[in-house]
Amino acid sequence: MKVSKVNLRLILVLFVFSGFNLSIISQNDIKKLSKEQMIEDLDSLESKINRYCSFVPLMEKRTNTSVKSKFSLLKNEISDSTTIFDFTNLVRRGLNLLNDGHTAITNKSSIKWFAEYSYLKSVTNASIGDTLYADYYNKLVSDSVGSICKSGIRAKYMDGKYYNGRAFRYNDRLINVGEEIKGIDGQDINQFINDNYDHMFSLLWDSNNKIWYSDFFMLALPFMGKSSFVLTIGDEKIPIDSKVTVSDLEKEKFSTFSQPKVDIISDDILYIYMPMMMNAQWYINQIHEKYNNDIKKIIIDLRGNGGGDDSVWASILSNLIDKPFGYSYQVGMNYNEELKKSISSFGEVVVNDPIMEVIRDRVIQPDDKSLKYAGKIYVLQDKYTFSAASAFVSAALQDSDRFKVIGEKSSVISGYTFPPLVFKLDNSGLIFKLAFSMDLTGGINNQYMDKVDVEINDNINEYFDKIYKYDCHSKDYLENNDKLIKYIVEQF
Repeated sequence: MKVSKVNLRLILVLFVFSGFNLSIISQNDIKKLSKEQMIEDLDSLESKINRYCSFVPLMEKRTNTSVKSKFSLLKNEISDSTTIFDFTNLVRRGLNLLNDGHTAITNKSSIKWFAEYSYLKSVTNASIGDTLYADYYNKLVSDSVGSICKSGIRAKYMDGKYYNGRAFRYNDRLINVGEEIKGIDGQDINQFINDNYDHMFSLLWDSNNKIWYSDFFMLALPFMGKSSFVLTIGDEKIPIDSKVTVSDLEKEKFSTFSQPKVDIISDDILYIYMPMMMNAQWYINQIHEKYNNDIKKIIIDLRGNGGGDDSVWASILSNLIDKPFGYSYQVGMNYNEELKKSISSFGEVVVNDPIMEVIRDRVIQPDDKSLKYAGKIYVLQDKYTFSAASAFVSAALQDSDRFKVIGEKSSVISGYTFPPLVFKLDNSGLIFKLAFSMDLTGGINNQYMDKVDVEINDNINEYFDKIYKYDCHSKDYLENNDKLIKYIVEQF
């Protein structure tokens, strides 16, 4: 029975005042969907992608894939015996095809925020009354990973190859960290993952080798009917049971992610590590406290920064620079009249159906308390830098006299974009976020917005040193072992 909006609000009130959490809803509380209803919802998902996702042709060009062909295959997997779990995983896989960090099944809190505050809310069919089943669907697949993927093995992809990320024992032999993983069930590992890329968790694209990859491919295998599988590690075939933790498993000693940091390194470099675009005032206070007249270079480290608030980096720059910093944003999206109204305040809207662009020149002025720094600012990024962090990179790439971007290419189409839309699938009630815009400032030379001024990549040994040998966020490591910082130190 379909729940009306009035009844839905009543249910929400009853749950709140009775002290229940909506996340305790179980599969028994979800209405059973027919095969036809599931197909209708996948059709609706595909339709929303085609209507709003302007970057899809660019993504298909970059990866040599077809969203339409893949959706046909996904819909063919639906049968009368398809469960709600299976259906939710199909939706996850459909969204996975877009290779976008803003696109995913979403939760109750993001829907409430979107419906109450987003300037994009008039574009979509999601409302605050659609939160009832949101957390259930959002957690259904992800929460099952820990219960069905217990082997504990980890892998690391680097430059076309996979390596064992945690030592363990098989029979009498120790399988060491760094041994190459070559195959799954007798098939070449890269071929297997690229044949089944939509299944993967944390799916990324290697633009140098032009292949899909996932450090977490083993988490996807049980969802593909491979609870047990055989890994070819080196020249040895090793059977793995996902339900059983391997023997003598060694876990990482250090993390590549850490707390925010502002410090002086190599005597004359102000180093600002930003793992998230949040809490601008904390950074500003630390910068003013640590800065001195001997500073010759500034590093803003965005490695691993998945985004946050654009105003954070703008505020930090305002407290550093000696003169105004001007940049442009040029954001493209599929033409839609309601969407046009929603984003019209952000700049000039130029319509060239089927694409429209929002264009504006922006200037960041020095703050009254600015440090008046006039030197070069080095921006470090890696393949995980995204969203508000990559918006900063997009701006920095436009002024090579004042900024230099160093590090890895982005593994997704990146740059300055609008936040995602939120939609509901009518039959299931499943809610998802959908990115729709793309950064056009790179032109033909940087159409994927994935490039850097200077590309520097770790090799596999350097990566494993970071998680087993050194704390890569320590001052000692930054000054003596970090390749990107070594490059900067050597610059005049």
